[in-house]
Order: sequence, then C-alpha cells, then structure tokens
Amino acid sequence: MWNTTENWIIKQEKDCTILQGDLNSAHLGCRWDYALPLNKDIGTADNKLEHFLSSTGGHSHTQQEHTWKGKACQVALDHVVTWNYHLPPHVAKQNPKFHKKFDHNQIWTQLPHMDLPKQETPARTTPPDFS
Repeated sequence: MWNTTENWIIKQEKDCTILQGDLNSAHLGCRWDYALPLNKDIGTADNKLEHFLSSTGGHSHTQQEHTWKGKACQVALDHVVTWNYHLPPHVAKQNPKFHKKFDHNQIWTQLPHMDLPKQETPARTTPPDFS
C-alpha cells in the first residue's frame, strides 16, 4: 500500500491532497502502555509510516490521544496527512457505543469552506489501483 500511495502522491506533487484514516501505524510517542521493545511487525509498520511521510513531504497532523484501545494498551492509528494544504486542529472523538465493526475513534477534521471549489470539477487524476 505504501509504495502505491507514494507513487500516486508524487505524481500529484502540486495538488492539495488530504489522506485521512486508519493507517495501522503510529508516530513515535503515540503508543501507550506497549511492551518495549516493540514487536518487530509493529515497529516495521511505524517505520514505514515515517518513511512514507519523509519521502512524499506529507504533513502529518499528529493525534494527541489514542484512536484505538486494546485490553492493556492504546495507540493513535488513525491519521490526517496533507500535502500542499494545512488544516485547522482536529480532534479524535470516542464512538458513543462500542461495536466490533467500529473499534476506532472518529477523527473530526474541519475543511474551511473558503478552500473548497465553488463549482464541481471532474477528477484530474486517476485514483491509485490497490488490486
């Protein structure tokens, strides 16, 4: 996923782009109550996120609180990343009811209406193919 998304982002280098969602990785300091050293797979996932951000020039809006909680640990797995666009602060909100299908907190991001196009414009680029 990282390589495909990185290649797509690089092709859109001048466009304003927002990527928001569960990236199954965390920034340094955004895992709480995890045993150290981290499991190899977890550490690899976190390193791939950092590499992706540095290689594409993405600006990560780091979560200040967890977005997923296990039995004994918490982590910020959900992120907002932008390219050529800066967002106002956002917050993670707990879901009112726990449900297996929705085990992550929601991230609320404000998009200033002044920045949105006034007329519908067709997509200028082909979305990435993850198949």
